[in-house]
Amino acid sequence: MEQDNKNPNQNKIVQVQNAKTPLTDVNKYIKQKYLKVLIIAIAITIILGGLLFIYTKSLMLIIYPLFALIFFYSFIKQKAEDAFFQQFASINDFSFQKNGLPGNLDGSLFFIGHSPAGRDVVSGIFENTPFVIFNYRYIIGGGKNSQTYIYTVFRLDYPSSFPSIFLKSKDCMFGGFLFGDISGKARERIKLEGDFDKHFDLWAEKGFEIEVLQVFTPDFMSKVEDNWKKFGLEFINNQIYIYSHHMITKDEELENMYQFIQYLVSEINPLAKEMKGDINALNEYYKQ
Repeated sequence: MEQDNKNPNQNKIVQVQNAKTPLTDVNKYIKQKYLKVLIIAIAITIILGGLLFIYTKSLMLIIYPLFALIFFYSFIKQKAEDAFFQQFASINDFSFQKNGLPGNLDGSLFFIGHSPAGRDVVSGIFENTPFVIFNYRYIIGGGKNSQTYIYTVFRLDYPSSFPSIFLKSKDCMFGGFLFGDISGKARERIKLEGDFDKHFDLWAEKGFEIEVLQVFTPDFMSKVEDNWKKFGLEFINNQIYIYSHHMITKDEELENMYQFIQYLVSEINPLAKEMKGDINALNEYYKQ
């Protein structure tokens, strides 16, 4: 993921709202552009289903036109979602890839479920740090009991390593899984001050409680609760992840995610150099 650091747009991540573009909300876009087509498709489905029932007296055959309608709508929706992220990348001079997953996915989310897939991958540079935004899908269970989950993920590839930390909003279930040591990093839960424990679970690598609480201060937690309580936040190795509680389809949601990143970088940069020496020393200690 190589880009020119002198690019004037490298710090201008989200400008969708100011771009005078028609695609600011995927669902509204579908209604505006495809409503007539969908009405016709629904009418055809009803007519075909009625004719099949009249001639065969079988309710089971009605399922086939219904499946065709669902497939058609899914196709339109996916096309609109692709256009939304591609437009976002184009406006900001970022790279766009319709299918695929970034490499080196160390976050806890990527150890859940099976059949992982990625789509709408946007990559660029922010504050001289490579980033990638993508939609991540995985499946839990199998057969009739399987469920598919899709989340929008923002990852920063930071120049310094961090202790393994996961801040999870209790509103975000991620398929019913709670994060502890799911990523292979042995973590323990840290109690937060005040009422924050009612809304968040904070997990951190053993031995790094002091470093963690340098970042997760009451002021920091209050800011997160007020503005980004629907996001999950993870530090692992040299990566920072923000996990949305669903797939993002509106420009204001994307803007909100970006604002979270801005705030994180402003808070973390002053601490990163101080923490680096402590992290290296503690890692050596726990290797003994």
